[in-house]
Amino acid sequence: MAINRFLGSGPLGDRVGKRFGERPVIVPLPHPSGTSRWLNDPANRERLAAALELIADLRLRHSRHSRRKSQHCRA
Repeated sequence: MAINRFLGSGPLGDRVGKRFGERPVIVPLPHPSGTSRWLNDPANRERLAAALELIADLRLRHSRHSRRKSQHCRA
């Protein structure tokens, strides 16, 4: 529901593992419910892994950018 709210309707498989927007960046994830069968498909598990890698990369970039900005403000 949240993905549809921000990106419009569309298949989950076409969105998980991809980046949308710049400010803010949206990286859709499947619902973590144990009753969801979406993650039973190996291709969907790969999509989730790609999404988590993307989020980790974005977090790293953001933290580097924040540190540089903080150091620049102190100078």
